[in-house]
Amino acid sequence: MLKAHTFSTHTVIEATADTAYVEPNIERTVQEAWDAECKRRGGDVFDGKVFSVSDISPGRISGQFVPYRYLIAQRHHPDLYDNLRVRSLAVSGVLHCVSGVVFGKRHSGVTQDSGMWELAPSGGVGPGCVDEDGKVDLILQLSEELVEELGIEMSAISNAKAFCWIEDEHSHVIDIGIELRTNLDGRAVQAAHQAKGSAEYEELLIVPENEVVTFVTNQDQTLSPVSRLLLKTTKLL
Repeated sequence: MLKAHTFSTHTVIEATADTAYVEPNIERTVQEAWDAECKRRGGDVFDGKVFSVSDISPGRISGQFVPYRYLIAQRHHPDLYDNLRVRSLAVSGVLHCVSGVVFGKRHSGVTQDSGMWELAPSGGVGPGCVDEDGKVDLILQLSEELVEELGIEMSAISNAKAFCWIEDEHSHVIDIGIELRTNLDGRAVQAAHQAKGSAEYEELLIVPENEVVTFVTNQDQTLSPVSRLLLKTTKLL
């Protein structure tokens, strides 16, 4: 079940203590799941750090960075949530260009929502967007996703504002919705993706705002539920 909550731009997101102790038997299960994921993806996977939310209160979100393998293991074995308690924090952009809203079709080889359409760009919060005081910069994280996934520099963005947060009670992922606007047209967005973007999205589609409802109806089974709720929250649905 998904529910959108209003996000205040004054909210402080803070990284606190490191990963808590994990019992050896749980760590073995984690490692087995990680090895299986590496094998499935031909070794093309990196055990970096992901931000896991421990507490959400008005005006503040706190958490710590945990190994990516914990998130993967929890996806393979949902019952591990009772031990690992990974609530991964992510950013999801609603990118408006001159020609419409940008959607990306996730590559078939990715771990989550493979082959599905979603609002682009998006991605998990990593250590690179944390300042020396432990504060997380969401716009910095989204700007990194914008460059990496779509090949678009933040200098092309005229406005960026976080407006809501959504928690998926099944996957325990918490998405912060950020609305972006650019003066680039659809052709320029497509060209940037083809020239500099990653393979995260195997296809991009620019949907005129007056055709979003039709697009969502046609992609009923292949549109990310989080993206659907973000569209409703921004009144595009």
